[in-house]
Amino acid sequence: MKEKSRPPIETSTLLSMQKVLVTGSSGMLGRNVASVLEHKGMKVIRHTRFDADLEDADAVERFIADIMPETIVHWAALVGGIRANLDGGASFYFKNVKIDNNVLFVCAKLNVPNLIYVGSSCM
Repeated sequence: MKEKSRPPIETSTLLSMQKVLVTGSSGMLGRNVASVLEHKGMKVIRHTRFDADLEDADAVERFIADIMPETIVHWAALVGGIRANLDGGASFYFKNVKIDNNVLFVCAKLNVPNLIYVGSSCM
């Protein structure tokens, strides 16, 4: 028996009006996720390290408060190859924990309705 193909899922009007902040949008994954969301009609704000230092809690709060997105897709992290992770020791881990904590606590403080958090095992 041949399977029936499903019709494509349409993005709702409400979803297409959402303002979405994508952190780490200059990286491979964040850049592609931002493009897909834009293609779906969402208003995407692409965060890069030049917009706000995510290791600085006050800078994170100012940046997010200025935007007030309905959703944050948090991809940002300090990353490197195997050698960088080996040479960096615990510094990669501690910096990424600080970045994540700042974003998570500011989301809670500002009552950001939706957060999609993507962690990395390369910490």
